[in-house]
Amino acid sequence: MSVFTPFLLSALVRTTLILSILCGSLPLASVTPFSRPASAQEEAGDETVDSINADMRDKLSVLRRQLDQFAAAVQQDRDDDARLADLRVQAEEIVGEMRVASDALNTRIQQIQARLTDVGEPPQSGQPAEPPAVTEERNRLLNEKAQINVIIEDAEGLSSAADRLANNISTIRRNLFTQTLFRHTDLSPELFAEAGSAFVVEVNRLGDAIGSWLSFAWRFKALSLVSAIALSMVAGLVILWGGYRLFGGFIRRDRAGPERPSYLKRLTVAFWSTVIRTMSLAALLAASYLFLAGFNVLRPDVAPVIGGLFVFIWFVYFVSRLTYAVFAPGEPDWRLVRLTDKGARLTGWVVIAMAVLNGLDYLLGTVSETLNSPLILTIAKSLIASTIIGFVLIAASFMRPVLGEEGDPAGPGRPWPRLLAILLRLMGGLLIFAVIAGYIGFARFVSTQIVITGAVLVTIYIGLLTGKAVSKQGAFAKTAVAGQLADRFRLGGVALDQAGLVAGLAVFVFALMI
Repeated sequence: MSVFTPFLLSALVRTTLILSILCGSLPLASVTPFSRPASAQEEAGDETVDSINADMRDKLSVLRRQLDQFAAAVQQDRDDDARLADLRVQAEEIVGEMRVASDALNTRIQQIQARLTDVGEPPQSGQPAEPPAVTEERNRLLNEKAQINVIIEDAEGLSSAADRLANNISTIRRNLFTQTLFRHTDLSPELFAEAGSAFVVEVNRLGDAIGSWLSFAWRFKALSLVSAIALSMVAGLVILWGGYRLFGGFIRRDRAGPERPSYLKRLTVAFWSTVIRTMSLAALLAASYLFLAGFNVLRPDVAPVIGGLFVFIWFVYFVSRLTYAVFAPGEPDWRLVRLTDKGARLTGWVVIAMAVLNGLDYLLGTVSETLNSPLILTIAKSLIASTIIGFVLIAASFMRPVLGEEGDPAGPGRPWPRLLAILLRLMGGLLIFAVIAGYIGFARFVSTQIVITGAVLVTIYIGLLTGKAVSKQGAFAKTAVAGQLADRFRLGGVALDQAGLVAGLAVFVFALMI
């Protein structure tokens, strides 16, 4: 019985392996063993292994040809989103088939390894010889294991190629979504259900990626991580110290003076405080990213996410600084627009809220692109962000922030000018209508331009107003810089006016460079 047992087990396992390839499972308990003469067992076992290997190689060859056809079709139909979506589904099906086959083969490898453990190692020199049947069984198992390992390696390579093709299709479709403004998306409950499922998967994958990266960085790159953080903090302190040292007079609001600051002073402080501080933060974040990358702390799977987070932080800070410079909540003497204290505060919150929403849309889009999440998730995120921004604009149009005729910043305000209120409602309604109609890409583009382009244009406009105010005759002579120049170089009124003209032109050029 001990001689025939290896053959019976081998025939049983090989038979069930055929069933696993055909049915996708390994129902060992459902197969009834049978016996035959030893020579017939060996021949049947060898034929079964060869048949399985040949079937798997043929299947891999067919799938490889399909992948080549899909890759060629992707290049041909780069602008056809529906065709790309269909190709991605087919590529994912290949990935699924390869995983099922690999799992089945890996299970067989484990069974072979367990059987090899039962058979034991070959006898060492000087030990009694083992029965020939045991030696033959071990050799057959080792040969089968080697063949299956080759097939598994080929299947895993094919699965990786199919996975890369699916990810490439997702990237192309995502670019189509962001670049094609009037692409239509059918809104349905299935879309939100699919997006919800994809979001749960993305959150789990992001948590795993960040967690494994932090563990990796702390265990293997602790010194590099600490060094990068320390150098980034030093760089930030140097940048901030230098900025205040060189331009402190242009970015500080002097609250000690008894008189209200001049229009030129308010413009100058608003413009330079926004530009210098946001440029300092940009330098700090860029230095942090470069130090982390330079010390090889960042991994490719988290580097885009960290970069997107830094961009999000900088953008929100830029809009908040600009909002504080223009609306000056709580400091009506430095305010550049005729708003009440409450109106300035509420308007600032509205602008910052839209900046946060737009920045989150960008950041989450970067996360989806990095993790190769389905396009439907990017569409759902942009849909939600654009809809909320639309309602925020409509709600803002009904505010009463304008300074009253009595000029008391603490008093009740008046509604926006009628034209501006209508414009806000039209923009908000346009965003909501575009979303309802299914033009999510267009809504995303419009909401982005409202926030980003609006912030940049306001900064440029303040810079141009500052340059114009500085260039006026006698205006520059009243500034602290002009006083220092006059004392040091003994300049007269004409020379100071000429210096003011040069300074105004320089501000013009700098504002236009932005």
